[in-house]
Amino acid sequence: MRILSIIVFIVLLCIALYIKTHPDEYKNKALCEMFEEFKAILINGIISKKYKDKHHHLNEAFEVGIQKIDIGLDITGFYDYININDSIFKEAGSSKIILYRQGENPKEFEIDFGCKK
Repeated sequence: MRILSIIVFIVLLCIALYIKTHPDEYKNKALCEMFEEFKAILINGIISKKYKDKHHHLNEAFEVGIQKIDIGLDITGFYDYININDSIFKEAGSSKIILYRQGENPKEFEIDFGCKK
């Protein structure tokens, strides 16, 4: 039993050391995974809510109907630009969002989480 505890401790220590010595690689992998999840969704509707999600590290988020979209990792400033009642459209598989605001021409945003492939 004691040997098993030592082995588990050594394995966990190795994992922690790897993450500590390769933080950019680990962070980039997580960014890319979250970006791919974002790209996969279809968004089509009116922004009904805009907030910083206190349950997820104050990530910037908004809602379109009942759909919650977390864009806390976006580096384009999209969250700062949007307003409640703006209409938005994003195709599944794309990172481009088209925003429609009354009295203005449609504006395109290419969402970017900073993923380096």
